[in-house]
Amino acid sequence: MKGKARLNGPLSVGAMALFALTSLSANAATDNGTLTVGIRGAGICNGIPNVDIGYHSGIAGSYSPATLTGGRTVSAVFDFRAGGGNCGYSSSLVVSGFTSNPGFGWLTSIRCNGGATLSSGSSSFTYTSSSGEASWIWTGATNQFGFSSGSVTCTIVHS
Repeated sequence: MKGKARLNGPLSVGAMALFALTSLSANAATDNGTLTVGIRGAGICNGIPNVDIGYHSGIAGSYSPATLTGGRTVSAVFDFRAGGGNCGYSSSLVVSGFTSNPGFGWLTSIRCNGGATLSSGSSSFTYTSSSGEASWIWTGATNQFGFSSGSVTCTIVHS
């Protein structure tokens, strides 16, 4: 077999993992943006107002640059406090501009405000074909991004 590589035997687990990581990172894009925190009322739970804290395009806060590598747009990044936290917490990322379902794996991770790095694998995911929006939602005992006021840096890693 002149000029052709040949494998003798199975690949080791380490070699397969290295190949997988190299393949994933070669296709990933990293975008940094500045989020200026805004607040939006989002109903009431147990008599206490619900609030979204962060960015909602055209409603609250700002995000710059909103356009990601590949042309998609950050439509929202926010923490949701239901009833002051008594009714639950969640954190969300909404990206628009998709013409088909990108799947939850389009997002690798997001990190804002120096807080936790949230991976798509730990989120719930929805895609709305009529608007071309994909949403990743993380629920937990506290808000993941920890927005309060001012401006923060967000890093989004995606396909």
